[in-house]
Amino acid sequence: MRVDDCIGRACKMLVLLVVLLFSVSCSARQRTVYCMGETVLDILFRGAVPLSANTGGSALNSAVSLSRAGAKVSFIGEVGNDSTGTHILDFLQANGVGTSLVRRCEGMRTTVSLAYLNERNDARYVFFMDMPKDEAGVMLPDFQKDDILLLGSFYAVNPRNCQRVEQMLAKARACGAIIYYDVNLRSTHAAMLPQLMPAIYMVGKYGIFAFHV
Repeated sequence: MRVDDCIGRACKMLVLLVVLLFSVSCSARQRTVYCMGETVLDILFRGAVPLSANTGGSALNSAVSLSRAGAKVSFIGEVGNDSTGTHILDFLQANGVGTSLVRRCEGMRTTVSLAYLNERNDARYVFFMDMPKDEAGVMLPDFQKDDILLLGSFYAVNPRNCQRVEQMLAKARACGAIIYYDVNLRSTHAAMLPQLMPAIYMVGKYGIFAFHV
């Protein structure tokens, strides 16, 4: 990953934390922030030497950061019923993030990415992804008024996720929850804009607060 991308992501996370924590602090009760997205185990390499393995995913990283900052957070997503899935669930729980809405999928391997750093520390990614063997629907939380739903476009644009994302958005809006949509579009993703626009339009009709960083 390029240095300017890292700076951009850090700035976006800072803005997100400030806005969400301000929203949480303005409520008479402690709101729940629901973060919906993918789960990934990132393994970082320099040359052929592995350096570290880190739990990742855009919404997952936001969930952990918000929980560490004092918000009440629950994650919505999927992991395989494997050791990698257990590792990710343990990481979330150790950081105070609720996991009751994370579905463990039999026969699915949790996503793993290999990130190979070059001499400039730019990363080249290789993903090993699997799909659930069943098409069970998403687990919908019991939203309360002014709870917060956070999700991003790359998860929403996946054709297998679009229906469940729209179900989640419809319930969140009907219950009076606040919806934060992270478009997550950087210069390196410009060519993907036509692919992302249907998901952006779909989410936009629910009247949300969107980050364009």
